[in-house]
Parts: sequence; C-alpha cells; structure tokens
Amino acid sequence: MMKEVEEAITEKAMEIWKTVPENIKELISLANSDLYSGPIYLNKDNEETSMFDSDYDHAFDFVGACREIGDWMDGQVSDFIITECGSVFESEHDFFKFYDDLAKDDEREEDEEVSIYPEYYKVEATEILHKIVGKELTRYLN
Repeated sequence: MMKEVEEAITEKAMEIWKTVPENIKELISLANSDLYSGPIYLNKDNEETSMFDSDYDHAFDFVGACREIGDWMDGQVSDFIITECGSVFESEHDFFKFYDDLAKDDEREEDEEVSIYPEYYKVEATEILHKIVGKELTRYLN
C-alpha cells in the first residue's frame, strides 16, 4: 500500500505545483537557497547579487517569504485519505460517509460483525508540502 500512497502524494503535489503562482515559486526557490546556502542578497530588481556588489539593495526576507508561501499553501494543501484499493477521499468525513452508506445497502444478519472499512492511510498536508517545497523548508512555513 505504501507505493500507492507515495504515488498519490506525488500526484497531488504535482497537481498543486501547476497552480502555484510564479512569484510563490520564486520565493520557494530563494527560500531554499537561503536555507541551504546562507543569506541571499538582492538588487533592486530582486535578482541575486553579492552584498559587496554596487547593485546590492537588500537581504532576502526569509521569514516574510515563509509567511507568504505558507499563506498561499494554506488554502491549497490539505489532508486526504487513500484506501488500499487506491480510492482517494478529500476528508475522513467523506471516507466514512461513503462506506457507511454502502453498509446501509448491504444486507447482513443483525449480530454479524464485519468491518465495512477497508485499510486506509491518512496523508497529512505536511507530506504533500515536503514534495512541493522540500522537507526542511516545510518546517518554517506557518
């Protein structure tokens, strides 16, 4: 089942990535560079430069970028459920409602105990964010 989960996470991340505005993609790139390589210095056009260059204007605002990335991702990335047979549900409520409704239609003896829920995995929003922005940067998003 883990292969299906990983594929579902990747698919969801790719689907979301297609909708990320260019300015947010640029912030993700700069934030990752800042995180792994140290401070980023920018000129007036927000292009990378050295703090010793004559066109140096300001340092990259890592905290502000993380806030902006996190705010945008908040409305886009959420938990979801994937079952052992690969069905995807946007929420636990949808998952349980679907199988509860199926059980109502199923004729069984009153005392017959049968699990109506298939094996499932709840994918956390952070797992999707790891694919989109990277594991380390995810920790800094609000």
